Amino acid sequence: MKLQKGWLPNISKTIWMVLDDDFLPVKPIEEYLHYLDNLERSPNTIVSYARNLKMYWEFLQDNHYDWKEIKTRELADFIHWLRNPNPRVISLKPQQASRCEKTINHAITTVIGFYEFHSNMGTVRTLNAYKNTSFPNNRKYKSLLYHISQDKPIKSKLLKLKEPKTFPRCLTKNEVTQLINGCNCKRDKFLICLLYETGMRIGEALGLLCKFYNVNLLYNEAFPTQRLQRKLIKS
Repeated sequence: MKLQKGWLPNISKTIWMVLDDDFLPVKPIEEYLHYLDNLERSPNTIVSYARNLKMYWEFLQDNHYDWKEIKTRELADFIHWLRNPNPRVISLKPQQASRCEKTINHAITTVIGFYEFHSNMGTVRTLNAYKNTSFPNNRKYKSLLYHISQDKPIKSKLLKLKEPKTFPRCLTKNEVTQLINGCNCKRDKFLICLLYETGMRIGEALGLLCKFYNVNLLYNEAFPTQRLQRKLIKS
């Protein structure tokens, strides 16, 4: 299997194809990628979908599955195949997964969309990849229109890995210094220093007014002034 980039000179357009072992395009994948191209999906989206379907086709070949006879159980095996660093070898020792949960969920979403397209075309049967659940009544957050949609079922995926929450990395002092030195005006330097020293969000920093602070230019100090709290007056 190979992911091949092509070029159409008559319309000056780049296309992506998944080739089999005989270097021929895989027709079901080609039809789906052409469908995405007609929907004007971005080139990055199409190439990521093509890469996911290439891995899926390799999984089908390794397990001798027919792509038209796939059910939920085989898709669950595909998740295990994606996590295993070497699918063709069974290791007796624990190994680190070769792909993270987010990458696997994206691959499963691609395969489900691929089968939904061919199901609408009448090529395969409908793949049961979703379940209907209702809103929990004990949830803390309730949206504005919760009373309207609370009795409606929610469509959720049967096959989805729980993605760990990741905290974005903070800039080090040296990185902030390099960022400040790269600015061309004092306004940008002051804004970066303000965000770094106070921990403000960019919206909070841009909403500041001079009347909120007493500035002492002699000692380069600024002190926040005490603001009056606004009271809600009921009519």
